[in-house]
Amino acid sequence: RYLWRYRFLFGVSPYGQGSGEGLLMLLGEMVAVTRDYLDDPQGRRHKRPNVVRYLNAGQDDLKRVIEQADEGFFSTCVELSVVSGDNDYEFDLPADFSKLLQLERLTDGSPNPAEPVRFQRRHPIRDDRFLPAGFATAPTYYLRGNKIGIVKPDTSYTLRMFYSQNLDRLDQDSDETVIPRDYHDLICLMAAKRGFGAEQRQMPPDLNQLRQEQVVQLTGYIEDRQRQTPEYVDILEP
Repeated sequence: RYLWRYRFLFGVSPYGQGSGEGLLMLLGEMVAVTRDYLDDPQGRRHKRPNVVRYLNAGQDDLKRVIEQADEGFFSTCVELSVVSGDNDYEFDLPADFSKLLQLERLTDGSPNPAEPVRFQRRHPIRDDRFLPAGFATAPTYYLRGNKIGIVKPDTSYTLRMFYSQNLDRLDQDSDETVIPRDYHDLICLMAAKRGFGAEQRQMPPDLNQLRQEQVVQLTGYIEDRQRQTPEYVDILEP
């Protein structure tokens, strides 16, 4: 019943598997920890489907906290092959797409960032005949539902799209979140807060304090990680 007080006093989860990367908890362990926080270790008040739903919501809460400090933390990229000739050249967004971070046209030199435009205003009136020789306008794109469209490509080229990924849903007891391991216990605290809310109860003040402190620690960890990213200077040999 008082296992959560153990965590509050010692900052350690008795469930986690120690490693150099923090305390690993799989979903089955996270369900048990969340029930302990809710003073319901046997799951009489909080059935597994509800606890799993709270944990997935807690995982999403931490994704937002992390992306406020580093929007590219969960980023990945794909390359799209654009073919000239169509007024709009559309692609389906990846199934795990959450938010577009950067879209750039790959050229022989530096990548050329694409410019966003609203779907309704995707065909501005302009005459490219009077552009200086060798000058090319940046590609323009729009988002429409689950598609990304390239406006009237004048040639064929490759686009590289950087985007933030949605997190995989936790379902099986062996599932592991991609949230940093040191903060798996924080997911349980976020889930427990929802569990208390479902019962129209306030989260105990010392538990809520622990939750808030860990959110601050997580933000600091992500910001420190950003500052430690090495910056390289290319030296050109004569």
